[in-house]
Amino acid sequence: MVFAILAILKAGGAYIPLDPVSSKERLGYMLADAQVSVLLTQKHLLETLPAHSAQTVYLDQDQNLFFTESTTNPISNATSENLAYIIYTSDSTGQPKGV
Repeated sequence: MVFAILAILKAGGAYIPLDPVSSKERLGYMLADAQVSVLLTQKHLLETLPAHSAQTVYLDQDQNLFFTESTTNPISNATSENLAYIIYTSDSTGQPKGV
């Protein structure tokens, strides 16, 4: 997980934690609301995920992909003004809110 978070930040992305015990509706809303383009997950969690349009990378299955990638630092335009992560509030009062 630490590897994934650091990779996301280094690539200039924002980390959005998804709780696999959340409902598919909640997870689907969060994925759509945050406009997630790449989803890092594990293969055994596949059945807990809703249908989505994000590219899915399985950290426990696609490990060989990582060894073929360049080890040089990627060029990133991320600055301190970019998002680092988004946390969604509980949905006890309606739709969850990303902050």
